[in-house]
Amino acid sequence: MGEIATTTNALAPPSPIAEWHAHLDLQVRSSQMAKDTATTYRNGMRKLMTWASQQENWNRTLILEWVSALKAEGKAVKTVSIWLTGARNFFQWMLSEGRIVVDPTAGVKVGGIGTPGGRKRRLQLTEKEGECKGFMDSLEAASYLSGHHPTTCNCGDCLIARNNYKSFCLTTTATAIAPSSPVAEWHAHLDLQVRAGQMAKDTATTYRQGMRKLTEWASQQESWDRTLILEWVAALKAEGKAVKTVSIWLTGARCFFQWMLSEGRIQVDPTAGVKAGKNPGNRHKREPLTDEEVANLMKLASLSNRDKALIWIMLYTGARGVELQRADIEDLKTGDGNDMLLYVQGKGRSEKDEPLVIASKSARDVVRAYLAELAERKHTKGALFVTERSKKPRRISRQTLRANIKKAFKKAGILGDGVKTVHSLRHKAALAMIRGGADIRNVQKTLRHNSLQTTEIYLSETRRLSDAAERVISYGIEGE
Repeated sequence: MGEIATTTNALAPPSPIAEWHAHLDLQVRSSQMAKDTATTYRNGMRKLMTWASQQENWNRTLILEWVSALKAEGKAVKTVSIWLTGARNFFQWMLSEGRIVVDPTAGVKVGGIGTPGGRKRRLQLTEKEGECKGFMDSLEAASYLSGHHPTTCNCGDCLIARNNYKSFCLTTTATAIAPSSPVAEWHAHLDLQVRAGQMAKDTATTYRQGMRKLTEWASQQESWDRTLILEWVAALKAEGKAVKTVSIWLTGARCFFQWMLSEGRIQVDPTAGVKAGKNPGNRHKREPLTDEEVANLMKLASLSNRDKALIWIMLYTGARGVELQRADIEDLKTGDGNDMLLYVQGKGRSEKDEPLVIASKSARDVVRAYLAELAERKHTKGALFVTERSKKPRRISRQTLRANIKKAFKKAGILGDGVKTVHSLRHKAALAMIRGGADIRNVQKTLRHNSLQTTEIYLSETRRLSDAAERVISYGIEGE
């Protein structure tokens, strides 16, 4: 076996495994750990060692590739999570022993477990770790940095370490980087994050778009620092871009620079502390449908079974259009009583692990009628919402979904292009839940909002109309 490299980004295959096993045994003997837990940890680490036996260095990228490979083999999320926990215990022990500087499993998750994606916390190097980064690729170099070897030592290992350190210092600055040369590597990193279930595909696409906007704007710049980022944000605002748009693009650029920071290629994130500004007011830009508009929409005789199922599910669950576009027939399950469940891949998620309860009988009947139509077309698995005219059913695109619902709105006499959209169905469902007396926290869970404050906007809008202060205005004039 190779040696352990004490490095921020690389780890040679484990020689201290026997010591770790002894540590686990001691934990068991001293009643700090159950014997079965220790066995589970050993099993997880053994799975990693078997898979990575030919690897020279073990870093976070390798751990992500391992998780991705397990998922590609069809391993259950719970199984992958258990094995990853075993490997994590080994690296955390190595960290506590001072044999490595950074745990390569830190922040690595198994899809469907943990908090929603899109806001991953990238590992940020401390100043000391930044110094080590780039040349701590052997145990001898690590010992040299730790003071085990005098700085005047001229052994081959120390000379290599000092030369690499000098080269690293010359190529890394605290305030500027050359524009966009590592972007392709970052794209590959995003792809790996998606395959390993650490990030939703849509999130990765959004991050790429944000970084592309920055590179297009700053293509003639020689170096990128915080001043440049501030100038970019100011330029976007001067062009009249919405705060939300600027925030999304800035998040993409920030993801890139945080990755650069974690790779040791820069020492300061130029986007740190930069904000897009505040949203003007607390109202939604998309307006919910009125009760009359909902009634008119439901009375449309021209609705196909597919579009009817889409509209009914959104109105009775608050589902997002993209969640239904991604849905498969297999995601429909039977719940308690007569309920029907639809498991969806929520915003920022990488797995279909969030259930929507279709409790309305009329909505269930509409879905069953649509499933019967699909069965007649011999389409009983795969995409739930498919093309209607093609010989072989194919998953509909988001554009098709939006266009068809927009056509239905027009036929139902629903006006307000731009403010009455597919998302208005979700807003209507949210308001109906609150008006019906549902607890605000249950509404938050149903809509899958990260923040309760987002859900409270619906409550505020409902109260604004039902308890309008204008109703008490009186000037004592007859007939007012």
